[in-house]
Amino acid sequence: EIFDLVDALEKAEGPEVNFYSWMGVTQKTPKPEIERAFRKMSRTLHPDKNKGPKAQEKYARLSSIITILRDDAKRDRYNFFLKNGVPRWRGSAYLYRRHRPGFKTVVVFLFVLASGFQYLARYVSYLQEKRRMSGMI
Repeated sequence: EIFDLVDALEKAEGPEVNFYSWMGVTQKTPKPEIERAFRKMSRTLHPDKNKGPKAQEKYARLSSIITILRDDAKRDRYNFFLKNGVPRWRGSAYLYRRHRPGFKTVVVFLFVLASGFQYLARYVSYLQEKRRMSGMI
């Protein structure tokens, strides 16, 4: 949840923005101050008050961020990743989303794979024919 939220915030607001800077607080800000910043931002970002094109998305992001910052364990985990960096690997699906092979790459890969299977089939056929011929001699 934290990783996806960090990626979404970076994509929407820029790479230098984190949860704290987006809300206008610091990492050492106590919970009551964070709650005040949340209420202030929610008044401006709420879809009923803000008719902007991405108001719903921003408000949903704000709600997810405050959920993380309210919980001490989640906040500590976020602070750890903020200090040490968010990992950029998340399994094969994440890697595939980052690197999508082009059409030519897929065609070349399939051609090489088919050629390999064809070579293997011919080699097996050769060995069988060799065995058959040696049995005749």
